[in-house]
Amino acid sequence: MTESPIAEYGTDLLRTSIGAHGSGFLWRRRPGPLAPSPFVTGDYPFTHVAHVDDVRLVPGRDDGPARVYEVRGQRSVARVLLREGPRADLTVPLRGMGALLRALHEQRAPALAEPRGIVRLRDWLSGCAGTQRASDAYRFALDGLGSARTAVLADLCVRISSDDHPVLSHGAPSLGSLAVGDDPRAADLLVGEDLCAAPWYFDVGWVVGELVELQCVRGVDASGWEALIQAFLDGYGRDLGSEWSLLASMRIMLHLHDYTAYVAWRPEEFTRYLHLLAFLIDSCPGS
Repeated sequence: MTESPIAEYGTDLLRTSIGAHGSGFLWRRRPGPLAPSPFVTGDYPFTHVAHVDDVRLVPGRDDGPARVYEVRGQRSVARVLLREGPRADLTVPLRGMGALLRALHEQRAPALAEPRGIVRLRDWLSGCAGTQRASDAYRFALDGLGSARTAVLADLCVRISSDDHPVLSHGAPSLGSLAVGDDPRAADLLVGEDLCAAPWYFDVGWVVGELVELQCVRGVDASGWEALIQAFLDGYGRDLGSEWSLLASMRIMLHLHDYTAYVAWRPEEFTRYLHLLAFLIDSCPGS
């Protein structure tokens, strides 16, 4: 990126810089200084997964420890949702995102490791935190959620890692990785740094969990958020069934860990998230 970035942000887990590049933008992402593992490296053939309507999969390329992506937008869908709430026109990129993930999951899966996020979450839930803040927060979470709910999440991590039917998975399909411009119908999904082998419901639960979390943060227009979730699931062509709330809680718990470990410790916010997590876990039959 030769020109000065137009945006820079990040945490001790992940750093992002965005700059103008031709008629579009160049996103450069790199592990933060406390990231417990590097990005997945290498180029993988994404045959038949190039785009759905005007929503594209952008693998990017390795740049030392970083990865760079040439895209059309300078903002992420996550940023738009945080600032503006569930805009109706965001159903288009979310539907496309679902379809792209379904197409990715249908590719021949190379030999890849388990999701990096699951490793972080599983380690945390087993008491092996990577930072002192996360270690302190684990004891707080255990007290707040209780050992039974914590065990449910730990068991889910084991299940995801040992599932007999893994597929080629994005690994971290964050709404922060879905780049859009002024017209959100043209969107680019960054992929590559977290590629992994995981069951299909891992990626899908990740996205649903982020939308549920954002709805909780924004606290407005439930029907708008439901429309976005449904658009994503319609694009994927399959829903999560009765386990949707448990799989959503997995993503939210991981985000809670990552924020605490790599950004800051905020007890009041942490407690608010524990209440949401308890509700979601208890809402899943059999948990």
